[in-house]
Amino acid sequence: MENNEMRIDRQFGTVVREGAWLVPPRIEVRLAAANARLDFTEAVSGADTVELAVDLGLGSELTLVVPPGVKVVADDLDARQGDYEVRTKPDPSTPARLTVRVTGRLHAGGDLVVRAPKRSLDQWLRPGRAT
Repeated sequence: MENNEMRIDRQFGTVVREGAWLVPPRIEVRLAAANARLDFTEAVSGADTVELAVDLGLGSELTLVVPPGVKVVADDLDARQGDYEVRTKPDPSTPARLTVRVTGRLHAGGDLVVRAPKRSLDQWLRPGRAT
């Protein structure tokens, strides 16, 4: 595996990438009865597009946390035996600074969830205030 790739291969347990982590141009995620969360909120990428190849098996969930400006495209994802759920609303006025292109398969109940970052209590109480 080269420096421009990252591989997560996990059976059972949880893997989390968050904070200011370096996003390679290619990520492979293989999960079986495991969970992973890739948080792109503070992530740094030198590329405009990240190729994310997934193989999510029984009882697995991959969560992608994407802030405004990060676009997820899953046109080539085989999700016949798993769930692909998008909990974000794209904002057409925000240009995409990073595109995450998801390929691979969800089988035997593997799930892929795309969601926005969680808001702090202050953001909930003052929704119009910039942070």
